[in-house]
Amino acid sequence: MKIFITGATGYIGGAAAAALKKSGHEIVGLTHSSERAKALKAAGVEPVSGDIKKPAEWRAAVDTCDVLIHAAFEYGPQAVAADETALTTLIESARAAKSPRLLIYTSGVWVLGGQSAPATELTPLNPLPIVAWRPAHEQTALAAAGGEVSAVVVRPGCVYGGRRGLYADMIESAVEKKTIKLTGDGSNCWANVFIDDLGELYRLILEKRPEREIYHATDGTAETVHSIATALASAAGGAAVETTPLEEARKKLGPLADALALDQRVSSDKARKDLGWKPAMISIAKNASALVKQWRPA
Repeated sequence: MKIFITGATGYIGGAAAAALKKSGHEIVGLTHSSERAKALKAAGVEPVSGDIKKPAEWRAAVDTCDVLIHAAFEYGPQAVAADETALTTLIESARAAKSPRLLIYTSGVWVLGGQSAPATELTPLNPLPIVAWRPAHEQTALAAAGGEVSAVVVRPGCVYGGRRGLYADMIESAVEKKTIKLTGDGSNCWANVFIDDLGELYRLILEKRPEREIYHATDGTAETVHSIATALASAAGGAAVETTPLEEARKKLGPLADALALDQRVSSDKARKDLGWKPAMISIAKNASALVKQWRPA
């Protein structure tokens, strides 16, 4: 199949592109960077240069594809509007096509808010302020389903692996500054997912092609952030793990501080049951040495 991916050089979009390319699919990747376009081409991906806020630059490429994956996210004051524009454009393309189209929208588990019991896809949403807009975009994506269009929302946990993401930031800080700083006391748990396992989930969604579904993508563990930081610090050669009171962190980080202090348990049993998804990496703490090795520059 021919697949269009926004954010194809991003952390999540790149993983989806790699997994789908490995399976023999033709990938068309949107990127706003000429240097990253070269990297896509070198990886066997057809690059399309464009800004997600300017659909006229890439709509023609979308119209030629069977599967449309939205994995890009632009930070800053125009982030929400940019996401809406990109999503709307993909939906318009899917609906205008005269053959089957699959739309996959990438959201995140922060829409669930804090959860002491494992949250499922049926758990009422309680989004953090920083992602209060996301549920509406999820519903927009799902509402596109019907006729020749299938629509799926993916809610990844905190992604780890490689040199990107919050855990990579921890490793970098441990290696370069000999310290890891946490927001809050670190007794909270994040819902996590290994980057390659997440890419595999996108592949399975394409193969199974659900008509209209939401899937969580987490490894099912409940390791505290402090225990993970301690394991990563040790694997990085030794580093101190320091905590910052939430009120103090809010002054510096704003709404992001509450997201970093979030305590979550999120179930991905639905993806396992419906799609046969089997995460290969479970537990960051137990794989800390491998993750630090993976992070280090070649």
